[in-house]
Amino acid sequence: MRVQWNRNSKLSYTPQFLTLDNTPWFPLMGEIHYSRVSNGRWEEELYKMKAGGIELVSAYTIWIHHEEVEGEWDFSGDRDLRKFLQTIKNCGLHCILRIGPWAHGEVRNGGFPDWLMQKEKEGQLVTRTNDPKYLRYVREFYGKIAEQARGLLLSDDGPVAMIQIENEYGHVGGRTGEEGEAHMRMLRQVAKEVGLKVPIYTATGWGGAVTGGMLPVMGGYCEASLGSAADRNRALGELSVHGRKK
Repeated sequence: MRVQWNRNSKLSYTPQFLTLDNTPWFPLMGEIHYSRVSNGRWEEELYKMKAGGIELVSAYTIWIHHEEVEGEWDFSGDRDLRKFLQTIKNCGLHCILRIGPWAHGEVRNGGFPDWLMQKEKEGQLVTRTNDPKYLRYVREFYGKIAEQARGLLLSDDGPVAMIQIENEYGHVGGRTGEEGEAHMRMLRQVAKEVGLKVPIYTATGWGGAVTGGMLPVMGGYCEASLGSAADRNRALGELSVHGRKK
């Protein structure tokens, strides 16, 4: 059953589950990348997701789609993040915004602009670290996201209820150990400082990724391999033992 919630709702979690107003909550989340979908289709696609039971919409903000040329920002057309968030709200859904700055998402450079990668190649900065020169660009990027999301966070009765920091950090690139944890904490701090304040911050939870103390989130791919033949046979055997094999 779909639950109703707003800015006055208390969103939190325990080691076992999310909670909404102190009640266990198990929402379904689905992914859509607004900058990869024609903006004229956003509403239709979101309603399809809602009809399928989705409550939380997960979306990357892909840096290279918004600043292909250094200093030239584009939040128009299919890149109009504000319009997308407003559409989510109009559809009666909520959102977990995945703000990177590194997104992966099968995007060139993991979503980093080419000019940023060139600066790293030239030795001007080191990405995905607490290098002050890198963090200066990250702060500007996060600030632009905050401008787009102003008035649309959960505290404003908007749809943005959670924010994911980085992606697969320490699993696919990035630093591990305390250095990695410190970087994740720094990114969350920067997000808060520019105005991206939400009840829950999340991070990738698999493959040895570091989380900086944020809520670790797992994910699944409906088209992914079922594993080895031995794994599949073992799973089918367990279903048979419990009398649920068709």
